[in-house]
Amino acid sequence: MCRWSGVLKSGCYSWRNRPQSQTAIRREELAIMIKDIFEDSDGTYRYRRIQVVLKRYGVRADGATIRSIMRDQGLRAAQPRAKVQTTVPAEDLDQQPDLLRRDSRR
Repeated sequence: MCRWSGVLKSGCYSWRNRPQSQTAIRREELAIMIKDIFEDSDGTYRYRRIQVVLKRYGVRADGATIRSIMRDQGLRAAQPRAKVQTTVPAEDLDQQPDLLRRDSRR
């Protein structure tokens, strides 16, 4: 495999045994916090709200980083549904008698 990819064996083992970078560690920590915040919001918070919540906790994170982590984890905020009008008032509503004698001025 090393010969096929043109890489020395020593380089491959060096890469495999290398400790994780600080950036990767921070992204993993952020991913855990982002997932917790997202689940606490019932899947409604997008990256801007998550950024505000993280700021309240004292954690600074760029919006692009949060978006990237959410994309990597497959977290998509629920979109508001279109408002559907289910009741259509009658056209002769003003002409109907008020049998309950309701007072709508209060």
